[in-house]
Amino acid sequence: MKCYTLYVGSKNHQGSINAIDDEQVAAITSAAFESFTVLHGHGWFRGQREQVRLIKIATDDEESVIALAQGLRRAMDQDGVGIECDGHYRRITADG
Repeated sequence: MKCYTLYVGSKNHQGSINAIDDEQVAAITSAAFESFTVLHGHGWFRGQREQVRLIKIATDDEESVIALAQGLRRAMDQDGVGIECDGHYRRITADG
């Protein structure tokens, strides 16, 4: 199995994460995967500091990870959601 990390910023780029958004992220992620870990961290996006969720998932189903990233991107109103696996980073945007 591979370990994927998804990078999900704060909703509407507000810079901070709230409990309601955390529940939405958990609901969306648990609909796709029954086991995962969510860590909170700080990142910088386009020069602005924001809180970020790091969602860690162990799976061999890359397509489901990409579909989850798209769903989270839409729900959290993000330009993109990052996916890291095996030291490689990919940004999932509206264009794919």
